[in-house]
Amino acid sequence: MQDEAKWFPQHNDNTDPDFAELSQKREVRKRWEDYVQETLAKQPTFDYAEDIYIIRLDSIWTVCGIPFPQMATFPNRDPFIRMLQLAAMRVLDRRELNFENQYIYAIADPDHAGENLSALVAHGFVAFGLYGYEMDLAVLLTKEHDEKDFDLFFALHWAQLDFTDSFRFFRFHLKENFKNDLELFTSYMRQIFWQYKVLKLGHPSEKDYMEKSLLTESHDQAFSLWLEQVPAIEPLETGFEEVTGKIVALDNCPVDGEEEIPTLEQLPIPATAIVIPEGYRADSQDLLKTIMVKSEATDALFNIFSDYFEAVDHPALRHVLGGHDASNPLVFKGQCNCFVYAFRECHRRKIITSFKKVVRDWIVKNFYFINYKTGQVHHFDRDNVKRLMSSTEIPLSCPLDISQLDQFSREQ
Repeated sequence: MQDEAKWFPQHNDNTDPDFAELSQKREVRKRWEDYVQETLAKQPTFDYAEDIYIIRLDSIWTVCGIPFPQMATFPNRDPFIRMLQLAAMRVLDRRELNFENQYIYAIADPDHAGENLSALVAHGFVAFGLYGYEMDLAVLLTKEHDEKDFDLFFALHWAQLDFTDSFRFFRFHLKENFKNDLELFTSYMRQIFWQYKVLKLGHPSEKDYMEKSLLTESHDQAFSLWLEQVPAIEPLETGFEEVTGKIVALDNCPVDGEEEIPTLEQLPIPATAIVIPEGYRADSQDLLKTIMVKSEATDALFNIFSDYFEAVDHPALRHVLGGHDASNPLVFKGQCNCFVYAFRECHRRKIITSFKKVVRDWIVKNFYFINYKTGQVHHFDRDNVKRLMSSTEIPLSCPLDISQLDQFSREQ
């Protein structure tokens, strides 16, 4: 939060110490409430019936069955709860819904003098570093603004819905967070399923996965069944706002707002009846990838690109070329169109099997390039990458030797 000195009163002139302290604490509390109300009022509003599908900070504790004392005990001994606490604080930081630690007792317990730690726990307040947080604020999360934190809360929310509500949940987020782009949403849902299929609710540790699945095969079957019934919708280029898709007439497709509820015969088969694909391993690193890259192609890709990145970035480059995200973007010392051309060829030869839009977003997020005319480092332009990924042209004077890709399957 900015301008702390102006935002909070710094003194009180009343000569009664107890009265002065309580007056100041109540004034601090009121200003905090006004600030929170003003900030949350900027969020989109939805019909009451849609509240069950919204990813909201205050509801995630209820969804996960975490009581106030656990939510506000930080750092929590339970790694799963601690992970949620850190994610929640990042969400609040993005919106500047935090305050300096010195004001936490005034905001949490304005009607009593002194500092009462039990009041913080009882009212859901956490102190971390220099800042304090009210952990159950009705903050709306969006994919655009909250990225990985949204992914986690999205998976937790999905895991708790029954089969019927899942259908409306999918339709709601396709519209509100993915602009009715069904291809992008489908890719996202598949990645979320495989990533959080191995996040357990037993949570012995944050990194030790695979004890009790958060998402099961029944969740994946529910999405697949919904996908068969969803009408085709044109992608819309608007932001997080009320949008109306153009429904394309298809036989036996339900109209918007009237999803067909599946019969008993259509319900997903039990997880015990699922046949695990040959070669699948529960600890596979594929579960954590952003794009799907053939593991046997990683060395070839590294050999193609390594000379065009600083040596210090080579470990990170190898990791990213395996389909993961970088902690910081890596700089490609070459031309933009040549770089994208190489990944277009990977996609054409089925070395990368993710949708082109997903590959485009991965490139934009994880790489910069150097303009050969100015010598300046630039972001990859999303629209330009999209055009190059769909082009059939071969860049002139491209120095990258992609002949190593010939050993892998060509376009089918």
